[in-house]
Amino acid sequence: MSLRRALPGLSLCVMLTVAATFMPMLASAPARAQSVEPRYYDIGTPTLRDIWVDPARGSDSATGDTRAHALRTIIEAWNRVPSGATLSSTGYRILLAAGTYTSDSIPGWQEGRHGTRQFPVIIQGADGPGAALLASGLNICDCTYMYLIDFDIVPNPGAEALHNERCYNFLVRRMTMNGGHRAAQETLKVNQCQHYYIEDCDISSSWNVPVDFMCVQYAHVVGNRIHDAGDWCMYFKGGSAYITAEGNELYDADNGGFSAGDGSGFEFMLASPTTLTTSSS
Repeated sequence: MSLRRALPGLSLCVMLTVAATFMPMLASAPARAQSVEPRYYDIGTPTLRDIWVDPARGSDSATGDTRAHALRTIIEAWNRVPSGATLSSTGYRILLAAGTYTSDSIPGWQEGRHGTRQFPVIIQGADGPGAALLASGLNICDCTYMYLIDFDIVPNPGAEALHNERCYNFLVRRMTMNGGHRAAQETLKVNQCQHYYIEDCDISSSWNVPVDFMCVQYAHVVGNRIHDAGDWCMYFKGGSAYITAEGNELYDADNGGFSAGDGSGFEFMLASPTTLTTSSS
């Protein structure tokens, strides 16, 4: 974790591996830039059916099978991914052509898409990082093996760029998310998720904190720029554990760079379906 400014405070949870990257910086003499090699999530070679979307030239009555026959809205593309049952024959990749996707083309709520490692659900910019821009935030709940890659989210000021709840095996890679001149409370908010990965993103601009984890386990935050915060750049609240934060740059926060373990209570806890057990006692 490289720091552009000295941080006034750092609270660590024993189940986090942040200290492994932070402490060598303090101990080095003379001070040098730290060399780290973040560990990235391996997508593998999944089986995928492509669904193309083009906000300028697409039509929701098209097949969506190729760029030339793209849909117009992400709403229509999302509706073509089967819901409820776990995918068993193919995964789906929604490919976003370059352009701006206005709020009327973006789902207001996304829920119940259950991919697997071989058959995931991917939303990806087709023309490289930043070429596709979503002008409204995403709210995603109860989705598994879902990956967001190579597009930007800049919602209306005051709205979260991305909010996740009860998602498992979720990847966010090479994305820019901006809360809009510190208008959003959080830019990226993650609640009650497991195996959640943020890689090589630029996440900024909230009056509170750009990256906020609550009850998140088995995750990593690597190679990101997280900045422009009215409070902290990033914190992992109570119930969060087994998280690697490595190779990140945190700066321009009014309070501090990173904190762990605060803002929690049992009322926020949720048993994971993968670890839930029963007892007669």
